[in-house]
Amino acid sequence: LHGAFCMEVVSEVWFNKCRFKFKETGIMVGRDAALVVEGCTFQGGSTAISVSPIAQAVIVKCSMFSNCGREDSHMHSGEGACIQIYDIDGDLKEFNIDQEKEEFVKLVCKGNVFDNNYGYPIAERAERQYTP
Repeated sequence: LHGAFCMEVVSEVWFNKCRFKFKETGIMVGRDAALVVEGCTFQGGSTAISVSPIAQAVIVKCSMFSNCGREDSHMHSGEGACIQIYDIDGDLKEFNIDQEKEEFVKLVCKGNVFDNNYGYPIAERAERQYTP
C-alpha cells in the first residue's frame, strides 16, 4: 500500500490537532475501520484521506487541506481528491458486496477548509488505474 498511515480492518483512530505532510496518500481507511479527524492540517500528496467504500465511518471536522491532488506513481495531478472514497483494495469484489443494496461508509465533513488543491475536495474514484 502507498499510504503513510494505513488503518487495518475493524480499527478506530482519532486524530486531534495533528499536522500531516506527505508525498502520496496520507491516511488509508480500510474495511470496517473508523476515523475521526478534528482540527488537523493536511498538506501535499495525491490524496489526504483515502476511504474504502465499506469502511465504518469517517468524520472530518475543522481541518485544513492544502496542495492535495499532486501527481504520484498512481495518478495524474488533479485525479486525486483531498478526501476520496476509493475501493483500492477491491473490497466490493472480494466480499461480493451488492453495490445497489448495501450500506456504505458514513462520511461526515463539517467546517473544513480546502485551499489551493489540484483536485476536488471530496470525490468517489472510479476503477481506472493510472500506469506511468
